[in-house]
Amino acid sequence: MKGMWWTVLLAVCLAIAGCGSEDTASNGPLTLTATEGSYQGKLAVSSAIVGPNTFTWSLTDANNQPVTNGKAVLHFSMEGMDHGKSELALQKEQNGTWTADGPHLMMEGDWKLQVVWTDDQGESHPFDYTLEAKIK
Repeated sequence: MKGMWWTVLLAVCLAIAGCGSEDTASNGPLTLTATEGSYQGKLAVSSAIVGPNTFTWSLTDANNQPVTNGKAVLHFSMEGMDHGKSELALQKEQNGTWTADGPHLMMEGDWKLQVVWTDDQGESHPFDYTLEAKIK
C-alpha cells in the first residue's frame, strides 16, 4: 500500500510538470529589447521553443519613430558550445519591421542573439539579446 501511494504521488507530480511546459509554450511570443546608441530594437521570438520559430525585429529612433531603411541579420550562438554559430537574414517588412522563420534554436539552453542592423551609409549597429530556449 505504501509503494502504491508513492506511485500515485509521482504520477501527479509528472502530470503537473507536463502541464507547466505546455502553458509556457502557449504564452505567445517572447519580446526582448536592446538599445544601441539612440536606437531601440525589439526582437519577438514566436515561442522560444527548440525548433522552428518566427523572429520579428522592430527598430525605432530616439524620437520613437520606426526606422525603415537598411538591412538586418540575426546571429545565433551559445557560449561554451562548440556547435558553431548560425545566422538568419531578416526580410524587411513595413514600418521598421524585419522578419524571418527558421529552426536556429536547435537545442535547449541559453542563447546569445545579436541583430546587426546596417544603415544606408553602411554603418553596422549591433543589438544584443539573450534567451533561454526550452523543449516543448
